[in-house]
Amino acid sequence: MASEKKVAVMTGAASGFGQVVAEDMAKKGWKVVILDMKQADGEKVAESINGDFFQVDVRSWSSQYVAFQKVWNKHGRIDFVFANAGVIDRVDHFAAGNDDFNPETAPDTSATEVNFLGATYTALLGMKYLRQNSPPGGDIIMTSSGSGIYSTPTVPYYCGAKHGVTGFGRAAGERLAPEGIRVNVLVPGMVQTNLMSADMWKLMDSAYFTPPSHLATAVSDILGKKVSGKVCEASIDKLFYRDPPTDFPDDGQRYVITGTKDWRT
Repeated sequence: MASEKKVAVMTGAASGFGQVVAEDMAKKGWKVVILDMKQADGEKVAESINGDFFQVDVRSWSSQYVAFQKVWNKHGRIDFVFANAGVIDRVDHFAAGNDDFNPETAPDTSATEVNFLGATYTALLGMKYLRQNSPPGGDIIMTSSGSGIYSTPTVPYYCGAKHGVTGFGRAAGERLAPEGIRVNVLVPGMVQTNLMSADMWKLMDSAYFTPPSHLATAVSDILGKKVSGKVCEASIDKLFYRDPPTDFPDDGQRYVITGTKDWRT
């Protein structure tokens, strides 16, 4: 029998603004399930909000699948999935004279594996279980970044992965909307988290920081709008819903992008 409370499954919610979003949703009556690598932190947060925690490596499909199945077996429903886990580039492969990267060693692709592949795994599993709800449907929000809209040359892998999340979320949102499954993308502004060191944060102007509480506001706003395929940019204290570019250079590109939407069902 399905739980009476709505159930939210969140990756990367053991710390940072993911934790703030988890706490906010718990206050609003949701049963929150945290999936994270950090077991001690995750268990502590889950206990504080009367939620659940499962240790998960988002890079592993099987790790995520096992956790999702446990959530379904326990609660019989999943209403909201927050694909939020993320890491920054750990190696600057582009730096001249970088001894940490040479042609004999494969590059560190952690940012791609966590930020893009892991997020798509979360979204796909979310889709499968939202389809099993009675009635089918629910929400998926994928966390991108300003680097998923703009160019960030200091972290190319992170930038590329987050661009991928933005594109995936927009496309999946349009594809799944007819089923009542809404997929949207959250683009946080500069939020002070553990992605960067304390010394790095000291170099930033705090006047442009976005408070974690504003991300909780953004999530609630997205869920309340019942939209799909949208990108919500949350900067400082404002929310901006961004449309994809539609200024096609010619009719050929317009046809390629818009004329093939009905090829799959």
